Amino acid sequence: MTSRTERLYFLDNIRSFITIWVVVLHGAIIYMEYGVDWYPVVDQQRSLFFSILIMLVEPTLMTAMFFIAAYFALPSIAARGSRAFLKSKLLRIGVPWVLGVVLVTPPVDYLILLAAKSPTGWFEFCTSEYWRLHYHQGPYWFLGVLLVFFLVFSLVWQGSHWLRTPPERISIPSRKQLAAFWALMTLGMFAVQLLWVPKTPFHIFGNVVAVMPSRIHLYSGYFIMGLVAWRNRWFSSAGYNPRLIPWVAVLVVSMALYSASRALSTDARSLEVLARVLHLNEGSTALHATARMSVLIKLMNVSLFNAMSLSALLASCALFKRHFNSTGPIQRSLAANSFGIYFIHAAVLYPIGYLFLDVQMPLMVKFTIVTSLGFFLSWAASALILRKAPFLRQVF
Repeated sequence: MTSRTERLYFLDNIRSFITIWVVVLHGAIIYMEYGVDWYPVVDQQRSLFFSILIMLVEPTLMTAMFFIAAYFALPSIAARGSRAFLKSKLLRIGVPWVLGVVLVTPPVDYLILLAAKSPTGWFEFCTSEYWRLHYHQGPYWFLGVLLVFFLVFSLVWQGSHWLRTPPERISIPSRKQLAAFWALMTLGMFAVQLLWVPKTPFHIFGNVVAVMPSRIHLYSGYFIMGLVAWRNRWFSSAGYNPRLIPWVAVLVVSMALYSASRALSTDARSLEVLARVLHLNEGSTALHATARMSVLIKLMNVSLFNAMSLSALLASCALFKRHFNSTGPIQRSLAANSFGIYFIHAAVLYPIGYLFLDVQMPLMVKFTIVTSLGFFLSWAASALILRKAPFLRQVF
C-alpha cells in the first residue's frame, strides 16, 4: 500500500503543464481568426494560426484534467472517508467555483462594454445586466462539473464494493479495451451532436452547473478511466505504462486528419466535391448528398477528436513519466500554484489583453507578451496572495 500512495510527480507536472496551456489558449482566443464576439477581449489583429492552435490543443486538455482528478480522488477518499473527502472538495472546489462565478467573471466581462464604449456603468453591469443578459461561468465551469463528479463519486464509493476493494492482481488494458473506450466516447459524442444542438456550446442547468452537452459523457468517461487506472495500478513498475512512440504517432496522425476533416466540415464546396468522389449523390440531389456528407464529416470529426484526446493523454503520461517524473523548486511551486493560476488567470490575462488592444506590434510578439505577463502575474498572485491570505490559503 505504501508504494501505491507515493506521489507520482509526473502527473503533478502534467497538471501544471495543462495549466500553462489553458492560459496560452485563452490568450490565443483574443487573437484567433473567426473569434467569438462574446469573449471579454477580442483584438483586431488576428491570425488563423491561433484558430488552428486552439482547434488542435483544446480537445486534449480537459479530458486529461478529469482523468488526473479521479486518479488522485480514489486514494484520497480511501484515506479520509467520504465525509472528510466531501468537506475538503466543497472547500477546495466549491468555494473557488462560487467566488469565480460571482466575483471574477462579471467584472472581467465588463471589458466587452469598455471596448465597445458602452455607457453602462461597471456597478450596474456587475450587479444587474450581467446576470440578466450575459451570465456564464467562464473557465469556472470546470470546477462546477468537477464538484458534481466528486459528489456522485463519494455516494457511489460508499456503496461500491468494487471501488472500496483493490483488485487482487494488476490488470493491464489491452488494445481492444482501449479501442472500445475510444469507440464508446466517439459514439456518445456523435449521438449527442445529432440529437441535441444547443444554441451555445455551454448549457447551464438550473442556472447552476454549466456543461458542454456534447462532451459531458466524455469527461465522465475519463473520470471513470482515472478511477480504473488507480485501482489497476497504472504507471507502477508492473502496471500499465503507455509506450511513447506509438501514442505520439497516433496523436500526430489524428491531429493531421482532424485538421483536414474540420476544413471539409466548414467548406460546402469541398463537401460537394467529396460527395461526388464517393458517389453519394447518385440518385439524389446535390443538396441531399451534401447533407449526407455533413453527417459523415461530423462522424469523422468526433472520431478524430477522441483519437486526439486519448492519444494525447497516454502520450503525455509516457513522456512525463520517462523524462519529468521528478520535482524541484520550480516544479513544486508550479504544482502547488497550478490551481491558483487557473482560478486567477482570467482576472489577470484579459485586462492585460485589453490594455494591448490599441498597441500596434507584430502579432506573435503581442501574443507572447500578453500571455507571458498573464501567466507569470497569475503565478505571482497565486503564490503571494491566494496561498498567503487568511481563509484563501485554506482553499488554494
